[in-house]
Amino acid sequence: MADDQQAPVEQPVAAAAAPAPAPKEKEPRKEQAPRPKRERAPKAEGAKAGKEPKEPKESRKEKEEAARAIIQKAKGEEPEIQAVPQAPEKEKVEKEPRLLFNKWDLNEVEVADPGLKRYINLHSMIVPHSTGKFSKQQFAKGEMLIVERLINGLMQTEMNTGKKQRAIRITKEAFEIVNRKTKKNPVQVLVDAISQAGPREETVRLKYGGINVPKSVDTAPLRRVNSALKFICDGVYSASHKNKKNVSDALADELVAAARGDSKCYSVTKREERERIAKASR
Repeated sequence: MADDQQAPVEQPVAAAAAPAPAPKEKEPRKEQAPRPKRERAPKAEGAKAGKEPKEPKESRKEKEEAARAIIQKAKGEEPEIQAVPQAPEKEKVEKEPRLLFNKWDLNEVEVADPGLKRYINLHSMIVPHSTGKFSKQQFAKGEMLIVERLINGLMQTEMNTGKKQRAIRITKEAFEIVNRKTKKNPVQVLVDAISQAGPREETVRLKYGGINVPKSVDTAPLRRVNSALKFICDGVYSASHKNKKNVSDALADELVAAARGDSKCYSVTKREERERIAKASR
């Protein structure tokens, strides 16, 4: 029995499995500089496999003319000179002038006083309204249309403050009345009135030892225009305020009288008063 029973066979113990090697970290690839691209020469038009590019017709003609000129020069003949065709003249398109109120041409107006020519602006405009673009700069008012400056002066009253359309209507009606009375361009009458109503001499106050002494000085051209417009607008206000006289009629009468240099006119009277005071303080 004991022999029949076989002794248990000792099986070899499997060796412990060796630890797996850790995965290697991938090294970052080195960035290689981009290869410079080779510039290919542009292919000539019409150049195909085995074919030479054709010369343009103009270069052929030039070469033929140059060769012909050399041959004629060798023979002693003068080369023929071909006249270059002149370019057609462009037709000058004359623009129609923009009429003030679609009626009065400002190109006809002339400023007789050379001192005021720079500061009386007469650029063409249908509606005298610059939307305040000259108000931000100090002396830009000299670039404003003189008719618009008159309109702005009429607005500086108790009744017309901020009402520009009313002031434009008053000026438009006054220009019609001026034209009926004088048969002239009313803008020309306005320019003549400004040159007559602007004072040429004024006084300033100098202080000597605590005493104010008046001294006469020449008036700048821009100030002459400003003073003339102020005198005209003040005269219109005084003639029409609390009066049955229409403001358009008052403006027309003031412009006509000032253009003539009438001493009964309000603006001319003010000018003479200032010049008289300045003459006394020379």
